[in-house]
Amino acid sequence: MKKKLFYLVFFVVLLALVSNTLALAPDWLTGRPDGSKWVDGNNWSTGIAPGIADTATTYGSSTPLNGPYIESGDVAYGWDIRVGGAGGSGNVGYVTMNGGTLNSGSYISIAPDSTSNRDGEFRMNGGTINLGVTSPTGGHLNVGSGYGTCPPTLTGTLRMTAGTINATANFAIARYKASGYVYLDGGTIYANNFSMHSGGTLGTGYMNITGNGKVIINQDVTVKVAGYVANGWLQGNGNDLDIKWDYNISNPLKTTIYVPEPATICLLGIGLFGLIRRK
Repeated sequence: MKKKLFYLVFFVVLLALVSNTLALAPDWLTGRPDGSKWVDGNNWSTGIAPGIADTATTYGSSTPLNGPYIESGDVAYGWDIRVGGAGGSGNVGYVTMNGGTLNSGSYISIAPDSTSNRDGEFRMNGGTINLGVTSPTGGHLNVGSGYGTCPPTLTGTLRMTAGTINATANFAIARYKASGYVYLDGGTIYANNFSMHSGGTLGTGYMNITGNGKVIINQDVTVKVAGYVANGWLQGNGNDLDIKWDYNISNPLKTTIYVPEPATICLLGIGLFGLIRRK
């Protein structure tokens, strides 16, 4: 009986050791040329591209870095994905996504929690991001999220022209002592909740929606959205007149934030009007 118990304990300890070994913390390497791929293990400190259980960071030294690229056909992974530059003012860490898929086990933070000025920018021109793949309640998209210094100097930016982001938890802009900027010129962000200036942030939170960009939230957040618009934090085409939002109209049981398409002019009507005037 004691022998069996010994083997059982040994097996549990072995599993724990294996689990810790498999959970890596890859850093993006310095000196990577622009356009280097996320999925190429040679670009990461561990020699292996991040897996779904790994903390993946785009900062690894005190110098500015060329960030990773995700292209059409690529399938990239990470658990806790932190997009930021190396410590120091003006060092911005970039991730560029032109297609493919990025799966996050938990969340993505652009300009992550740090006492350094690790500004980050995510440029999304296509593809799909899935957050909370293995931890749905932790599937957060944070744009500007950290304690940093006071006054805040930490800044996260999301520039999106196309594609889809699926967040199973909260889409947050400017958390704690950080600033967050979102320029949604196309594509759709889906989330379970939406917040700006959460955690008593001292930074700046701002989102501008243009084109066919949309934010779709799985609950009624219209009161919060109205407040964000009134504060000037949320705009459409750079103003507070073009931005629109509704609940249970554009999408059943969801809040949709968008900019309506410009009204089209009927050319036939113009032609007829011209004929009438000539008569």
